[in-house]
Amino acid sequence: VENPFRKNKINIFTAHWKSSTLFFIVLITLISFSQMPERENINNIQFSKSWEDDARINICHLQEAEAIKHDDACFAKQQDILLWGDSHAASLNYGLQNATKKLNLGYTQLTQSSCGPILDLIILEYRKNCNQINSSILSHLSQSSYSLVILHSAWLYEGYPLTEFEFKDRIEQTFQALKNSTPHSKIMIIGSVPRWQFGPDTGSRSSKFKWKNGKLTATKAFLLNRTNTILHEVSKKNNFIFIDPAEHLCDFSGTNPTCLLAFKNIETNRTIYAYKDYGHLSREGSTYLVSKIINKL
Repeated sequence: VENPFRKNKINIFTAHWKSSTLFFIVLITLISFSQMPERENINNIQFSKSWEDDARINICHLQEAEAIKHDDACFAKQQDILLWGDSHAASLNYGLQNATKKLNLGYTQLTQSSCGPILDLIILEYRKNCNQINSSILSHLSQSSYSLVILHSAWLYEGYPLTEFEFKDRIEQTFQALKNSTPHSKIMIIGSVPRWQFGPDTGSRSSKFKWKNGKLTATKAFLLNRTNTILHEVSKKNNFIFIDPAEHLCDFSGTNPTCLLAFKNIETNRTIYAYKDYGHLSREGSTYLVSKIINKL
């Protein structure tokens, strides 16, 4: 008597399992199709190819290890704003150059590869004349009357290895020397930008993405919070302006913070990365960040 019932019970369970499996397959397929446009846009993101020109390499940005002199064209006759730093600072050049031109401000760029605006570095792996050039920039500032001096950099870099204690000590001495050399200038310190491991195209592959107002943001960005905290503390002590790029490039409102990855250009229908690599801003990223801090220039 029980045998037919047991067989029916097994058949009912089997049918239920099959229908559930089919339901989940259909659901996953629908989700995949709904995400195809977004995934397609992500796969079609392009890199800006103009970084070398935008950074003014070998003119105002010393790229070669032996280079020691910035071109005369880098020095503006009208001493309003000076940019001092490494290649990360040079990444801001496009945005700053355009913004200052619109405001009719003189703009000077003095940057060099692999060497941040930090005085008296002890170990120099690549640019052996780093200290010499930084000293000459400081000397130039002492003989000038810039309204605003902007410092930006990777800040911590393997080319001049520093412990956290050594970094803070070097920053304190550099900021004090800067303050003494140009007491009438406003000083702006721009901290480290969010970074993408191996680059924005590979470092964000496992990220969650979000499009909003033509901007693509993603999780998985690497924030140098401790470095920026030290820079903020020492800046505050010296009455310098401190800018944390993450406050303008990232959204911390959700449970999974996202940072700016790319822009959609409606006119050209192209999507361009905000970075040229792991941490150097592209001309689009530079323009965007400068637009967020322009009121402080």
